[in-house]
Amino acid sequence: MNTWVKAQFASGLATIDEILTVRLGASSIELSSEGGDATIDDASLVSSVLELSLWLHTGNRVVVVTSRSAACVYRVSLSDMGVQELDLMFRGEDDDLRHLTARAATDGSLLLLYERGLMCLNSDGFVRWHRLHDDISARFVDVDSKRVWLESQWPQDVAGRRTGYDLESGQESSS
Repeated sequence: MNTWVKAQFASGLATIDEILTVRLGASSIELSSEGGDATIDDASLVSSVLELSLWLHTGNRVVVVTSRSAACVYRVSLSDMGVQELDLMFRGEDDDLRHLTARAATDGSLLLLYERGLMCLNSDGFVRWHRLHDDISARFVDVDSKRVWLESQWPQDVAGRRTGYDLESGQESSS
């Protein structure tokens, strides 16, 4: 299988397709696979297992790790368990308004939508593009082979407005 799979946690532990085991510590995340072990020391990632977002690309054997409240996006290669800081999300100051939604695209990319931006990672888990937006209410409405579409939910005067981003370039367009 050659796709992104989201980790599902139970009691601070997750196993994905018998390829990867993830354990949450007090201020770190421990990852284990055939390639060895890795630790990500970032307390903002583990504030709550419900906030953690961990995605494995089963074909390319890379893991992307971030959370609803963290600023950093990490990449872990399962071949050597090397951990890289990929990029920073420009998070809103009010923690109550922070959100993170991930969506896999048919071209193998992974899209991360958060309160102030949209990030596109290629199937190798590297940042293809990262665009900022001023729409804290944006949500995914469609992802096809060429474009991702976001829709504003509020305020009322812009509710329903759609903005598209080219999956290859991040070029913005409106409908």
